[in-house]
Amino acid sequence: MRKIFGLVFSLMCCLVIVSCVKKQETSVGIGNPFIEVNTLKEAEDIAGFQLALPDNFFDKSYERKIKAIENKFIEVDYRGLEEWIIIRKSLYDGEEDISGDYNEYPEERTEIYGDIKVLLRGNEGKINVISWRDGDYVYSVNINPGGIGIDEEVLYEMTWQVD
Repeated sequence: MRKIFGLVFSLMCCLVIVSCVKKQETSVGIGNPFIEVNTLKEAEDIAGFQLALPDNFFDKSYERKIKAIENKFIEVDYRGLEEWIIIRKSLYDGEEDISGDYNEYPEERTEIYGDIKVLLRGNEGKINVISWRDGDYVYSVNINPGGIGIDEEVLYEMTWQVD
């Protein structure tokens, strides 16, 4: 009788332990669509379009990171000692502002240059974000997001080289 009781008790303990073990669940999430690359050419091949960057604005002291989303988007991120500049180009899909800068700036205005509507955001007379649409593409240039921007003239000189 003791052997049967011991056997039944042991089996019940095993069942309790087995039932307490958590079943492993697979996690499903949204994958990161960005592909980090080493060259602008690689990003252009992934995105399916070209991005012209400003000449003579970035010296070798800037760290540069380049990302792309297949058939959609290119981002070039320059980080220097005192500046952070992000240049983006994307196929237009209804989103006018692709800057990714969600800071609130006290100064915001829209201007028209030729047939292009430009959104400018900044603080204390300096510009931090400029975004615009030209044909099938939308663009943005961010300068020190949330920090001190740059003079409008310098930004325009740099921005109009982006294509």
